Amino acid sequence: SEWASTVGQVWLGVADPSGSGSTPGWFLRNVLLALTYQFRLEKAVTVLCYREDPGFEDISLSIVLEVQMSASRHLGPDPESFAPSVVGWPDNKLREVDLSSVMDPRQLAASSASLNLSLMKWRMCPALDLDRLSRTKCLLLGSGMLGCGVARTLLMWGITEFTFVDSADGVSYSNTLRQSLFGFNTVAERKPKAQAAAEACMAIFPLAKVSHHHVTIPMPGHPIDPSRVAAVSEQVALLSDLVRAADVVFLLTDSRESR
Repeated sequence: SEWASTVGQVWLGVADPSGSGSTPGWFLRNVLLALTYQFRLEKAVTVLCYREDPGFEDISLSIVLEVQMSASRHLGPDPESFAPSVVGWPDNKLREVDLSSVMDPRQLAASSASLNLSLMKWRMCPALDLDRLSRTKCLLLGSGMLGCGVARTLLMWGITEFTFVDSADGVSYSNTLRQSLFGFNTVAERKPKAQAAAEACMAIFPLAKVSHHHVTIPMPGHPIDPSRVAAVSEQVALLSDLVRAADVVFLLTDSRESR
């Protein structure tokens, strides 16, 4: 009998995302206008706004509304030429939205790192200039135990542009327990140590700009074979350029002479 009494009425059921009392979600306005346009409605529409807690089927949270729709009032005198002005579709054109900041893992990592630094500034060091730190370019002379530790600390404090310089042809098994950027498999890769350190930093934080140079630092007072004078001169020139380009230079080599 209840169903028979509804003949001739218009019912609309929607999954309502709103949790605001008796106020439905905004999209309901668009749906009602579309129905009025399509069927030239001139009557009341009973709307069931179905709501539930996630995972719980509880219709008691839902609400029922009665909305009076009128094609002549809402669509104007010429419904065929009606151009709806609806919420959510401005100008009735598709628009491009960049969601990389919430979907790209690299952007998420950068956002999280920035949040950590902001919290440290807020709670421990209000005078900390995070922008200046982020612009700082560092040169790390040595990629051993000291170099690895300094690199990890630089990344932690938001300094992501630095250069490794080291003369070692590869990482040895004696390095992996003391030097935090290298693991057991790094030894088998047989990459120059500076390159291995740079790649490890970028694996930790892909947005870092870490370069590397396989260079021997000449030791003052040590003789140089005449056949190597030109090569050593090139290395000295490269080191001079790297030092001039850096804001901070870390002396992290393992010999007093090279320092």
